[in-house]
Amino acid sequence: MFFVPKRLFKEKKTSYWIALLGKISAVVIAIILFFSIINIIFSAYLSIRNPVQERFRTDTYKIPYPYIMFKGLPYWEDHNQEGYRGPYPVVPKPVDEYRICILGGSTVYIGDPSLPVLLEEEFHKRGYYNVRVYNFGVISAVSSQELMTIVTNLSNLQPDLIIQYDGVNDLYHPLYYDPRPGYPYDYMMYEVSPLLYPERMSIWKFFISKLPVVQFFAERFAPEWYLNQFVPLTQIRNEAMYGSESWKNTIISVYSDNLQKAHKISHAFGSEYIAILQPILYDKLYLTDEEKPLVMSTEQEWFRDMKKRVVDAMGNKNVYFVDLSSAVANVEETMFMDIMHLYQESQARIAFSLYNIVVNIVNKDNAFY
Repeated sequence: MFFVPKRLFKEKKTSYWIALLGKISAVVIAIILFFSIINIIFSAYLSIRNPVQERFRTDTYKIPYPYIMFKGLPYWEDHNQEGYRGPYPVVPKPVDEYRICILGGSTVYIGDPSLPVLLEEEFHKRGYYNVRVYNFGVISAVSSQELMTIVTNLSNLQPDLIIQYDGVNDLYHPLYYDPRPGYPYDYMMYEVSPLLYPERMSIWKFFISKLPVVQFFAERFAPEWYLNQFVPLTQIRNEAMYGSESWKNTIISVYSDNLQKAHKISHAFGSEYIAILQPILYDKLYLTDEEKPLVMSTEQEWFRDMKKRVVDAMGNKNVYFVDLSSAVANVEETMFMDIMHLYQESQARIAFSLYNIVVNIVNKDNAFY
């Protein structure tokens, strides 16, 4: 009978488990390295996929602020002490200054130079050197936030004219982001903050939120499922009656009521007021080869229908209201980089249109001198 010493058997058994452990460790390390490399690749891709959109998501453009939800970071690049671009109005106002303050979202904020700067240049070209135009644009702002800006900020700054250049965010955000009409951009994300409700951020949610590879595929093949892992989007949409006629009418009602309130409040402290419904890609009659790929048929139908409803609703309000669609309708060259943002070369056309609107409405008695 062949005899194996117990010591030798133990040594062989120990060696087996050590070898097995080594193989398992090698596999685990290989998997970790593989997914690390994949994550690095997808993370790099996600960071450059849309530079314009990604920059709007940083804290420098949206820092928390009372009443208005968020605004820009003070003293960042060309931000003034209040977080808006360019100079900030001084109080008391110089006796010879005609002061215009423009509110809006990213279409007011962006540009080099921005739309308010270009509008001021239009006045100066025509000898109205005492006109100053101040930029109160905030990335992703909606009319509800702008209304609060008028109440809490502009009311103290002695403006002669307030212009709200907006509308698209009020119509766009409920369709794709927080579906509740009038709510700030993605307000539902604040409501489910893990700092407020730590029990809602499970290990599973934390895990998939940190993996760019999961984000990459989920955003493309199951976007609503992915978002519902973090916020109850489906539930919120159901409660808001998303897609119904009632929901659409509420969007229009909130927006038009905000403009009417802004008009009344502005006049209460001695300022003129003009509401501008900003132009978008779908207002153009002649789309270029660069613009055609941006078109989504269902989205196009949505905006054309909703903008018509806005115009009809504002016809019943005692407000200076202008639909600026005509400024882009017959233009044959490329103007838009997406459905709402203009290339810099096209900004001057909008500034000139705004200049003519202001002159025709406000400057009846040489108010600029």
